[in-house]
Amino acid sequence: MTMKKAFLSVVVALTVVAVLPGCTDNEGCTDPNALNYDAEAEVDNGTCEYLMPDPMLSLRFTFKMGDQDFDYGIVANNWEGRKVRFTLAQFYVSQVRFGDASFPDRYLMITDRQTDYEVGTLPAGMYSGLSFNVGVDSSVNHLDPASFPALHTLSSNNPDHAHWGWNPGYIFMKMEGRVDTTANMTGEANAAFSIHIGLDALLTNVPLAATADVQGGQTIAISVDWLRFMDNIDLRNDRSTDSFNNPALAQAVRANIPSAFTLE
Repeated sequence: MTMKKAFLSVVVALTVVAVLPGCTDNEGCTDPNALNYDAEAEVDNGTCEYLMPDPMLSLRFTFKMGDQDFDYGIVANNWEGRKVRFTLAQFYVSQVRFGDASFPDRYLMITDRQTDYEVGTLPAGMYSGLSFNVGVDSSVNHLDPASFPALHTLSSNNPDHAHWGWNPGYIFMKMEGRVDTTANMTGEANAAFSIHIGLDALLTNVPLAATADVQGGQTIAISVDWLRFMDNIDLRNDRSTDSFNNPALAQAVRANIPSAFTLE
């Protein structure tokens, strides 16, 4: 090796030794949103820790028409074998409870266009006994829908919202469609029915025997059979109520509400 090359090798080696200590960056958590954020860390070493949110309770509603999946194009036979098809099916849910957890400020509009609905956070633990109301509780039922935030379920801005007025309140459930009204039930489902359930007195509680050991998010699946709401009702001769007129039909439908919901 020449003297010149040897000299250069020594210079390079000394330079590397001199530079290496200065290349060591501080390692740690560099995410300001983390619990253990290190403001002096220059290199993230993958140790960031985060506060885990409480599990979310969700309800999953699956619409049915007897043993068929719900669809506005389907014709199904009701309890007496009469052909029925729906053109509108929706209802409000409020006052959800699961064990000791309650969600008094959560309101849901259940339609065929959505399946899963978030209710609220649910701390880990054992829960037993799910219940909810079909309808809007009286303390809120008579409020002005324009007073709710634009994205609130009960707001007049909600395209599905159903509201009579301040005095009667919201329409808890809407069922509209067509039914065969021939005496021998061999005709077509072409006679209109319109059943609107509301008023404080018709608010209905639905209890379900759900039990869960909640450690993560919990989704409870519920089947809703729209034909069951009209069990033992003579749709040939009794097809319309807005709860004010024909209160007997409204009461008959209300009595059927709990049996139309089952756990999947």
